Amino acid sequence: MDKSRSKYIYISLILSAVVAVLYAYNCYFQARPDGAIYSDVKMHIMYMQQWYDTGSLPDMCQAYPLYYWILRILYHFIRNWIPVMMIVCIVLSFSINMLQIVFIRLLCGEGAERYAVTAGTALSLVWPVSTYYYSFLGGPETDEMLIERILLTSGSPNPIQSLTYMTMKPFALIALYAFISLMRSDDDRRIIRYAVIYAVGLFLSVFAKPCFYQAFAPAGVIYTIVYFLMHRTRDVFRKCLIMAAAYVPATLWVLYAMSYKLAPYELSPLEGITMYGDGTAVPVVMLRAVVYCLFAVVCVIIFRRQKPDADLGNAVVPLGIMTYICGAAEFLLLIETQNREWLSMGWGYYTALYVLFVMCVLAMYGLHRADARESDSSGSGRMARIMCIPADILLGIHAAFGLAVLIVNVTPWWMGMLR
Repeated sequence: MDKSRSKYIYISLILSAVVAVLYAYNCYFQARPDGAIYSDVKMHIMYMQQWYDTGSLPDMCQAYPLYYWILRILYHFIRNWIPVMMIVCIVLSFSINMLQIVFIRLLCGEGAERYAVTAGTALSLVWPVSTYYYSFLGGPETDEMLIERILLTSGSPNPIQSLTYMTMKPFALIALYAFISLMRSDDDRRIIRYAVIYAVGLFLSVFAKPCFYQAFAPAGVIYTIVYFLMHRTRDVFRKCLIMAAAYVPATLWVLYAMSYKLAPYELSPLEGITMYGDGTAVPVVMLRAVVYCLFAVVCVIIFRRQKPDADLGNAVVPLGIMTYICGAAEFLLLIETQNREWLSMGWGYYTALYVLFVMCVLAMYGLHRADARESDSSGSGRMARIMCIPADILLGIHAAFGLAVLIVNVTPWWMGMLR
């Protein structure tokens, strides 16, 4: 291993550890009895205690039991819920950040190490651009969570208060990598290998929390159909059939899980996104969560290559857009009738935001790499390289707001503890 590669590995490990500490800083507040009055972590502890007291999990938890089985195994050895939750949070946040770095490096290729480390870490921090952060310290009680307020009013790719969502993320990343690699491959053995990896990743993501399947499965099907219609060859048809088969395990589990939690949904446009709103117009609410993505999509459209299949950006941006449309449409149009305040469809939207950010990060590097291959310094090439700079700044701004929400979220509580 050369010194340059080992350096980036060490940096990746350090940054992933920093992210894990920030996440744990918030998880502790949620798990403490004197912390947040309501939090997902406390609800999970209550579900687990019910499992020990009655011998069975609530039906809704049995629909995605992986996370709860992990908790049960750890509790068997530790016998204290707070350190159990902290361990799960630290391991998941560290692993997700490392996987994001590896994901970007593998798909972007040699020379992308620095970009993978910075962009991969930024993906762990991105939150909407909102002015509510700065008014939080002076006003709310110490039991209020800024992450809940921002999440319910703008959405987020990183709702860190949900450890079930975080359990889903590593498997979603594996499934995304396999899907993209499969669609870009023409080798039969690799196609089958990626299809198996995709099937396993998608199934385990559903086993952890079905929100990735909720948004990505319909988008992936649409993407595959369009891909076939654009090529219409026997080899492409066989590839699409293999991809279709990869959906079967996850789909069977979803159908089985519906026996535990089959709540009817009704058409109720905009009810979910405005239920906890602050009066801000819905387009503004949605746009402030994807400022970087909008800029990246415009750049890819303007500077797209003559051969779209040869460019990573042109391959993945449509997939990210389709996933975002599916997740946003479900959230904007549907709501669960039994527990409307839970905003169940919102989790598909948050996942769709995450997928869109991941795809745009890949696209911007692919755009930069494509222009770097140009032999001349043409005007379009120079402009494309210049536009990568504000794109990186916008991603940094999203990450800065995420860093702010991680720090500010529980600062009033910590300050109260120190008094």
